[in-house]
Amino acid sequence: MFTERIRIRPSTNQIQNGYLRPFFHSLLEPIVDRKLFDRAQIVLKTIYRHMTNDEMLAALRALLARRGALSLAMIDADSECPPSQRYQWRFGTIVKAYELIGYEPSKNYRYIGVNRRLETMRLQVIRDLVGAMERRGGVAAHDMATDLLRINEEITVAITIGRCRVSGFGYPRWFSKAYQRPLPDIFVLIRMNPGDLTIRDYLIAPPHEIAGKSELHAINGAPLDTYIFPALNPIIRLAEREPVGGATW
Repeated sequence: MFTERIRIRPSTNQIQNGYLRPFFHSLLEPIVDRKLFDRAQIVLKTIYRHMTNDEMLAALRALLARRGALSLAMIDADSECPPSQRYQWRFGTIVKAYELIGYEPSKNYRYIGVNRRLETMRLQVIRDLVGAMERRGGVAAHDMATDLLRINEEITVAITIGRCRVSGFGYPRWFSKAYQRPLPDIFVLIRMNPGDLTIRDYLIAPPHEIAGKSELHAINGAPLDTYIFPALNPIIRLAEREPVGGATW
């Protein structure tokens, strides 16, 4: 006569429903505090659960009601709210999510948001300019280390973008950054229209022509205004190469 040990494997439902959790917990000494562990589980469920736009905004609105204000740190620390990065992925920017729930962020948030959008626009202008010069037979490359555009290995161009500030009397003005180092051969300032959504024109000049002029106006006088153009065609023409016909050596 022999005996056989009967092995009963617990089902997944028994484990998930908590029937065997006390048994498992008694076997191992916990590494973290139980309350901290439970909080982490709630956070993980919130992060990985698919939420609709309305659910995400409702969580943000509830956090605002509890705290009276919003910030990235508050969002990331709250267990009932998705992480701030997820809001940026879903809505483009955290400021946009704020606007959708009717929250007015601080001026610093808006300033950062505008600067990011303008930097994206500036880089797109540089990419378009490089493409236009290459179609004309030139060679252009944007050196990310110096932030200079190098044309045909001969000319360096610095391209910056200026927000439009409107005075109390309605006069626009722009602040230049012609002090960039290393000093380029040509300085370009993209001047924005009021509201900073569209480009007004381009200031294209040698750096020494605008040295000491940190603030520009709609009218700056004949010497400086001669360097203002509606497009970047003067830069594009620098990349063109004309064939030398009938050359003899």
